[in-house]
Amino acid sequence: MALPAAVAVAAVAGIFCLVRLSSFGTFCEKLAKSSLSNNPVKLHYTFADPQSAGYGGLSRDLYAFDPDSYGADTDVWQAYLEKLDRYDPEKLTEEEAFTWEILYRYFTLEGELSEYLYYETPLSPADGTHIQMPVLLAEYRFYEREDVENYLTLLSQLPDYFRGLLTYTEMQAQAGVLQYEGNLRKAAEQCESILTAEELAAGTHFLQTTFAERLKEMLEEEPAGITAEEVEICPDKNNRLLAQLAETYAELAEGLQKIVGTEEITGLSSYPGGAEYYALLLKEATGLDQSVEEMKAVLYARFEELYAEYKEVIASGNIISEYEFPLENEVDMLKDLYQRMQADFPLALSSVSWTVTLKPVEEGLEEMMAPAFYLTPPVDLNGRTRFTSI
Repeated sequence: MALPAAVAVAAVAGIFCLVRLSSFGTFCEKLAKSSLSNNPVKLHYTFADPQSAGYGGLSRDLYAFDPDSYGADTDVWQAYLEKLDRYDPEKLTEEEAFTWEILYRYFTLEGELSEYLYYETPLSPADGTHIQMPVLLAEYRFYEREDVENYLTLLSQLPDYFRGLLTYTEMQAQAGVLQYEGNLRKAAEQCESILTAEELAAGTHFLQTTFAERLKEMLEEEPAGITAEEVEICPDKNNRLLAQLAETYAELAEGLQKIVGTEEITGLSSYPGGAEYYALLLKEATGLDQSVEEMKAVLYARFEELYAEYKEVIASGNIISEYEFPLENEVDMLKDLYQRMQADFPLALSSVSWTVTLKPVEEGLEEMMAPAFYLTPPVDLNGRTRFTSI
């Protein structure tokens, strides 16, 4: 919804093909740049140094939902397929042919999904953008001074971005495919607590504390990527922008509370074509072309196998609680994982090094986020420092 949804696949395809800039490789590179051009968050999390990776000069403007143009480009996926049809996969290298196959399947699915214009739930209480964005902001690394500038620019654009999501939700209601009222109320409650004026006034919100920590880290690096004066000035601008964003979250909460939903919606099957839409989402998420019933049959068969094994363990007198994981230190856990994966994923352990920083989920997001998660590092770090949440 926010931009051509091929960001993830297209970016990977571009990386695959950058090694050999054949005609197909050039197509993949252009596709990746196009997909990343209006998504500064994805760009930053994909490349620590976009300029050196060949992705400099891309727009740093965050796409905001435009109700006047929404749905006007649903044929973009067919256009991508037509471009792919110009290449014969049998004449491509093995790697390129594999990329071609992934892209063809992806664009086909996205074309089918694009027919369901208002079925996305960007403000879902389970994994909505209003929950995910603060985490991405808190983990937005500052490698250079320009990253600080880009971060503050992104922060200044978020109010319009979130207002666009509210407009989209209002249009969902008009189209009769709104998520049920309980979800709307829950999302509204979350918006009221994620970013509050009280926390900002106290200077204790994690988007204030993590910002200061990242600036300090830059100042301590050799050579420093920022001056001491900028470290003093930047937090004030960050606070002003966060105050504006807090007002936007309050607008979101109020707007969601005004939208009239229904408790009769029991799931996607309640929507016109909802079952078909779900089947497409399942194909996209799993990479499989099996029907829903076929996938359910496979899952149920596996559940029965596992349940039979469970009963054998109980019958043998072995208590499940005896099967405790012996390691407590996160570094030891990673070493153990590397050792165990050797048979399937051989690695030269002597060349592998890591630093683990274990962080708690921010207190303000504990009730909304998964209890554990991680963020993948940029593909071009090349030894740069990277802090990953687990």
